[in-house]
Amino acid sequence: YVYCFDDNGNIKWKVLTDSSNTITSIEIADINNDGYDEIIVAGDSTISHNIHTIDRNGKILWKARAPEGINSIAIGDIDDNKKPDIVAGTVGRHGVYYKSSFLILLNSSGKCLWKQRTKRGTVKIKLWDINNDGKLEIFLGSLQYLWVFDYTGNEIMNYETKGYINDIIVDDIDGDEKNDIILASNDLYVLNSDGSLKWTNSAGMESINDLEIIDTNQDNCKEILVASDSLYLVDCDNNVIWSYHTKKAVKTISIGDIDGDSFPEIMAGSLDNNVYVFTQKGYQMRAEAERYYSLAKNLYAAGNLRKALENAMKAMDYYQQLNDTEKISDIEKLVSLIRDMIQKQNEEVILAYSYYNRSVSFYLHNDYINASFWAKKAKYKYQSLHNETMVIKSENIINNSYRYMRIEAEKLLNNAIINYNKSNYSNAILNAEDSSRRYIWLGDRNKSIESLELIATIYTALAEKQRHAGDFENASIYAQKALFVYGCIEESPEDYPPDCIPRNVSIKDIITLADEIRNLTYNKSHYMNEYLYLKSIIIAISENNTGSFIDDVVRNMKKSMRGFVNNISQPVEYIIKLIKWNFKIILVVIALAIVIFLLIIFLFMVIKTRREPTEEFEEEVHEEEHEGKFMDDIEKEITEEEIYEEVQEEDEVEKIRKDKTRGIGVTLKSLRR
Repeated sequence: YVYCFDDNGNIKWKVLTDSSNTITSIEIADINNDGYDEIIVAGDSTISHNIHTIDRNGKILWKARAPEGINSIAIGDIDDNKKPDIVAGTVGRHGVYYKSSFLILLNSSGKCLWKQRTKRGTVKIKLWDINNDGKLEIFLGSLQYLWVFDYTGNEIMNYETKGYINDIIVDDIDGDEKNDIILASNDLYVLNSDGSLKWTNSAGMESINDLEIIDTNQDNCKEILVASDSLYLVDCDNNVIWSYHTKKAVKTISIGDIDGDSFPEIMAGSLDNNVYVFTQKGYQMRAEAERYYSLAKNLYAAGNLRKALENAMKAMDYYQQLNDTEKISDIEKLVSLIRDMIQKQNEEVILAYSYYNRSVSFYLHNDYINASFWAKKAKYKYQSLHNETMVIKSENIINNSYRYMRIEAEKLLNNAIINYNKSNYSNAILNAEDSSRRYIWLGDRNKSIESLELIATIYTALAEKQRHAGDFENASIYAQKALFVYGCIEESPEDYPPDCIPRNVSIKDIITLADEIRNLTYNKSHYMNEYLYLKSIIIAISENNTGSFIDDVVRNMKKSMRGFVNNISQPVEYIIKLIKWNFKIILVVIALAIVIFLLIIFLFMVIKTRREPTEEFEEEVHEEEHEGKFMDDIEKEITEEEIYEEVQEEDEVEKIRKDKTRGIGVTLKSLRR
């Protein structure tokens, strides 16, 4: 029979499973997911149904038959289909454990999914997730053997003991974040998760019947409560820290708070017909006090001050009940520190809020660099304050700012290229620098380099433009800024975007700089061609070379004259320097003067040769001779430039006269007649 009692000990109902079926194992679980628990019972019958599922009203829902008598069952979702399964272990005929038997898996309707033959009869079945993969493994304890099977029935581990395995527990008892396997057999066995032996303990003179795990002092080193010839408490390091001797062997143990004082009691059933209940209030109270005190210190160190204060006050309450004045004093000091930090934390809350408000303000004004900057500061403050809600809000501003910043950077870079192609260099520089700043902030190395290369290109174009215009000072500044950008890019770390915007570049003397780079080839540089072009510009600037020959002559003569006026107090020394500075230009000027002089003489001779008198035009010839004589009289008095101008005037007069004659319409033939 299966009996159901109410909370007063009265029988609610009873169910007969089978007259030949002695019930050996019973489990309670919601086997059909209807929201109510069912009772699953198994028995040792070999001729009739030996597995029954009964609902809460005593109705048999279904029954099944295993090929042999069942000694142990366990309930759990083995195949991860969100439905409980039933695992049953049998014993050999007539309850013989040393003969082969079966491990059987049934679904929630009682259908057999598979069965696996085992070498020994089953003593205990437990389900545990030994490898933390989210799936339950089947632990089968038998005579001298532990087997571990996966959900398909494949054996994955085994271990041999020297007796019946009466209980199996899987737990991390030593806090190393790896499960341990604890076996109750002839001795206490503790195995690693791979099935290798960690240690054993005899724990009494008889076999071990039952096990429970408890952490009596909350030190992360759990204790094993062992039911053997007496009660034993073994810690995770294999030390027996407590024991109680009963008259006869202890068969079963349990742990629970039966008096509602928040401290679990230990209950043990012995063959001496006694039930023993052990209280651990004082022991547990001190353990709880130490736990809260340790937790308070850790929370204080982590900055979680309000939780730290809460745990410190709980520890204080326990120590006051234990009248431990030394610990009370220690906790009072901790509480004082926590309250001081809470005051400072309140100030940090105000500061974090101000950072967040700034980020919002900048974000609304489309200043995404500053918005993300202040949002980051707010995020770090809120993280230290453990305010996850505000951390998420700050991260949203950062992410959105980055998204819009990238759009802005692309647009600015495109505008910079357009303005550069239109020779609108001022706007091109502004656009390119704004684009580069955004890419640097975004951490985009490739794009920031692209923007910086454009900046260097624009400054190079500006340097060349100003050189042609004769503005050597600004040409020098622009060329050196371009030089700085290329050098900064090449020297920057490869994992970070280079911040090479030429804000405060140190400008060198252009002549000194030209001398420094004159012999450099830059053949190992990625920007060799750019460097060589800048080198030619810088050398030209250092020589005041605009690229226009006449402009260079005039400009250097003006410079020489200014130098002459400024240095008139030292004429001889200055003249020597002047000749040295302008030696090439002086040679060119002298050569030009000689060429001009020879040209004037040639023109003069041509004009003189063309003046021949005729009878028909005596009046004109007379005038020409008069003018020629006039030219001869003043030839020695006029300069070379005036001669050139007079000759030009002569030519013009000659042309006018010819035109005049041609305009009358008289031909040369008619005149000869």
